[in-house]
Amino acid sequence: MNIIERIQAEANRCRELLTEYANIGPVGAFGRAVIETAIKEGEAAIASGDAVQCVEAYKKLQNCQ
Repeated sequence: MNIIERIQAEANRCRELLTEYANIGPVGAFGRAVIETAIKEGEAAIASGDAVQCVEAYKKLQNCQ
């Protein structure tokens, strides 16, 4: 699996987390915002093709819990 595929897989996992954060109501708003930002950064990294940016974005996505 290459870095782009890994980012996409982590972004999909994080999208599932968004549902869980939405289910806990207003308390989950900050967590949702952080995860949404990480997903956007991952998508931007893929679009840029910058390897360093991709690795950093991947690490941020991995840290989403």
